[in-house]
Amino acid sequence: PELDGEYEIELDGKKVEVRTVFSLTRQYLNDTFDLESVSKLTWAPKEAIVSLAHQVAENAGKTLIACGMGTNQFFNGDLKDRGILLLCALTKNIGTHSGNVGSYAGNYRAAYFDGMGLYFAEDPFNIQLDKKGKVKVKKYFKFESAHYYNHRDKPLRVGNKNFTGKTHMPTPTKSLTFCNANSILGNLKGHYEAVINTLPNIEYISVADWWWSTSCEYADIVWGVDSWAEFQFPDATASVTNPFLQMFPRSGMKRIHDTRSDIEVHAGISKALGKLLGDKRFEDYWKFVDQGRVDVYLQRIMDATSMAKGYDVNKLEEDAKNGIPALLMSRTYPKIIGWEQAVESKQWYNKTGRMEFYRDEDEFIEYGENLPVHREAIDATFYEPNAIVAKPHPAIRPFGPEKYGIAIDDRSGETRQVRNVVFSPAKLLKSKHPLRELNEGYEYIYLTPKYRHGSHTMPVDTDIIAVWFGPFGDVHRRD
Repeated sequence: PELDGEYEIELDGKKVEVRTVFSLTRQYLNDTFDLESVSKLTWAPKEAIVSLAHQVAENAGKTLIACGMGTNQFFNGDLKDRGILLLCALTKNIGTHSGNVGSYAGNYRAAYFDGMGLYFAEDPFNIQLDKKGKVKVKKYFKFESAHYYNHRDKPLRVGNKNFTGKTHMPTPTKSLTFCNANSILGNLKGHYEAVINTLPNIEYISVADWWWSTSCEYADIVWGVDSWAEFQFPDATASVTNPFLQMFPRSGMKRIHDTRSDIEVHAGISKALGKLLGDKRFEDYWKFVDQGRVDVYLQRIMDATSMAKGYDVNKLEEDAKNGIPALLMSRTYPKIIGWEQAVESKQWYNKTGRMEFYRDEDEFIEYGENLPVHREAIDATFYEPNAIVAKPHPAIRPFGPEKYGIAIDDRSGETRQVRNVVFSPAKLLKSKHPLRELNEGYEYIYLTPKYRHGSHTMPVDTDIIAVWFGPFGDVHRRD
C-alpha cells in the first residue's frame, strides 16, 4: 500500500485531490514540531529530545508507555492518547508484552465482567427468584456520566450551538446513593461550584463508606459499613494489569461495630421503599442478600461472563481462602492488549479494522481534531488555553469562535471548552493565559495528575500511607 502520497482521482465525474493519512500526519508533525519549537514548548533540552526519539525507535517491541488514571483525567486526554498510539504504531510498540501502551481510565474492572448486566439490569417486573432459573434482562434506566451533574446538570450551550448533543442530554439529579467512591462527590473537579451551586439542588445524598471522606462530609446520611477485613459476603474483582480473577472470600472476623455490608445498605433502602409503596418486588429484587446467598448473583455474573464462564464461585471462594489463585480466561498471560492484532493480524474493533489516526466525523473536523494534534491545557498553561498548536495545514480548518457567535476575545470558562483557535508554536509562546494578562502576579500554574486512589477512597487516611503514597511525601526531606 502507498503510505505517503498525493493523488488526483475522479468522483462523480469530477477530479478531486486526495492524500494518504500518513502524508497529512507527516506534514503536520514536520511543519509544526521542529526541534527548536519542541524544546521551547516542553522546556526539554534538544539533546534529550533527540536521544529519547532514537531510544524509542531503536527499541521496537521493548518500549512500554504507561499512562495511569491521573493523566487520563485531563481535558485533552484523548489527544494525548492518540499521540502516544501514533508514536507506538510508527515504532512497532503495540501488541507485545514489553512494547505497548499501558493506559486505563474509568471503571476498568467492569470490562472483564461482561455478564454484570444480568445482575444490575434484571427485569424488575420479572424477578427470577429461583437460584438456577434463567434471568430476564430489561433495562429501565439510562447511564449518565457524573460529569453532567458536576456541570450543574445543564448542557454545554455556548453562543448559538448546543455542544452536548441529543444522545448525552443530562437529566436533573434528585438523589445520589453510592458507596466507596469519593470521586463522585469529594474528589470531583470544581469543588466550590459543586458544593455551593450544585449540591443544594439535590434532595438526598447518602454515602456508604468505612473511612470518613469528603463525600461523607457533604452527605445527608452516612452508612457505616464493613471494612475489608470484616466482609460477611464474598466478592470478586479483576484488574487490567494482571491476569487473575481475584476472589474476595468471606472473613471469619466478627464485626467490630454495628455495621452492614454495602450490598445490605442498598437492599435495606429498597426494602424500606417497598414498605412505603406496598410493593414486595422492592424486597424480592434483593432476595439472596437477605438469605446470605449473594453467591447466587455472583454465579449468574460469572456464567454470563466471557472470561469467567465455567467457574464455580463457591469453589473459587474456598480456593481463595487457601491461597489458590484463579486466572481470567484471556488469550495471553500476562495480558497483552493488541496481541491478536499485532501477532495474528486480527482486525481492530472499529469501522475499518485498522488503527485509525484520522477522524472523518463532522465534529472532529469542526473542532480541528481530525488529525492527532496538540492542544494546550484548558487552564493549567502559561499560554493561550486550549489552543490548537499547528502551522498552516490543509486538513486543519476548525470552526472559529465567530462561527458559534462567540466574541473572539471571550475566554471564559465554558467558552474556553469550545474555542477552536490555531496558534503556531511561535505565536503560542508569545501568548498569555488571561490571568497572566492582568499583570497581577499570576505567574505559576498548577498541573499535576491526581494520584487517583489516594483521594478516591480509603488509603491515605493512615498518616504513614498519606506520606508515602503520593508524589510529594518524603519523611527524609529537611526543606
